[in-house]
Amino acid sequence: MRLLHVSDLHFGRALGDLSREPEQRDLVGELIAAADELEVALTLISGDVFDGWNPPAWAEDLFFELLDGLAAGGQRAVAVIAGNHDSGLRLAAADPLARRLGIVLAGNVGEPCQGFDGGGDRVRVTPLAAQVVRIEVPGTDAPILAGLLPFLSEARVAREGAPGPLVDLRADGSRYERRLAAEIAARSAFTEPGAVRVLALHQHVIAAISTDSERRLRLGPPGDLDASAIPAGLDYVALGHLHRPQAILGSASPACYAGSPIAYSFSEADQRKRAVLIDIAKGRPARITSVPLGSGRPLEIWTVTSIDEARDRAARADAESASPIVEVRADLGRRLDPGEGSALFRLGRAGAGPFLPGVTVVAVRDLHEPGRREVSRDATEARAEVSAPDLFRELWQNKHGSQPDDETVEELCGALLDVARDEEAAERRAREAATRAGGAG
Repeated sequence: MRLLHVSDLHFGRALGDLSREPEQRDLVGELIAAADELEVALTLISGDVFDGWNPPAWAEDLFFELLDGLAAGGQRAVAVIAGNHDSGLRLAAADPLARRLGIVLAGNVGEPCQGFDGGGDRVRVTPLAAQVVRIEVPGTDAPILAGLLPFLSEARVAREGAPGPLVDLRADGSRYERRLAAEIAARSAFTEPGAVRVLALHQHVIAAISTDSERRLRLGPPGDLDASAIPAGLDYVALGHLHRPQAILGSASPACYAGSPIAYSFSEADQRKRAVLIDIAKGRPARITSVPLGSGRPLEIWTVTSIDEARDRAARADAESASPIVEVRADLGRRLDPGEGSALFRLGRAGAGPFLPGVTVVAVRDLHEPGRREVSRDATEARAEVSAPDLFRELWQNKHGSQPDDETVEELCGALLDVARDEEAAERRAREAATRAGGAG
């Protein structure tokens, strides 16, 4: 049996003013072709399908096109979980139609997944628990037990805990750790002789390598998942959230981040994008390999010391039909004048429009601009995680020249939690309205 794992599609995402829609459309075709060619039984999509809670219509169209192609009319199974960028309600809205094709959509944590029996020649899905399903795929000799855990945020767990000052909530980081461990255990507890057991998560595993694409703003206690908390006995754990493809060391079961299939920031410029192929045969460990993906345009950082040097690099890229998306970092020994900055933005044939082949410059950094921190020349450098209080203190210091008092910081964090509560309440009301509408129909 073969499984395919992809993650962090971020449909609808742009890079500055540059739309990535053409690349994302190519990606959909590439993933469907891979599922066809490799004859996979199940595709796991481990979160961040969209780049925001309210994606553009074309991004939703791409998602539906991808699901339809991967499912192959109900001959193959697909399981999707919501990530931190997704609205769980929106992601699962298509479930009444999707489940008829063997597609399982897990939106918000704890919401039941529905089953469907398509008959002997189509995928059959049977719920075992709230977000645990038993999947039977035509042509395979074993069922799949899939545990699906959408993104569980620290803020949500903090809101569900006892009320108190943020400093108290932040001190109690173990509450989030316990809750996450319980959710994982509930989705990993089911066994069946001969069954393939998989788990999909959208979480940050401690010691995994992140990039600035997933820099996080924390309200509550840090509660990342330790690799040792991943249960033993699973055939595969499909991780989402981090954009760098990587396996997790120290995990009792094979666990991998597929990474984003397209480079979405210049900190990903060095990464070889992929999907993960999992070959499972009775009596031996899963064999995990990479399926290279080439739909995304390459991201490059050019550090130049003259305008002519930048023009030469653009000419070479055009001659090679490389079509890179470029950030130019200019070190001319003096400040760039406006004309030079404009000339750098117009490098290559793509200066006439963002969808033409050739070089597209999306950012120009002047390394000699007074008062500005020098930009790192290391494209792989990861930006550190930052908490909401620390970020607020940094901004306050830059604006006022002094640190804010603790009461001011507490007021800000309380306001942020209030916003999060309001968003959750609005989504709950929307779910209740949808349920009432379905019952009336």
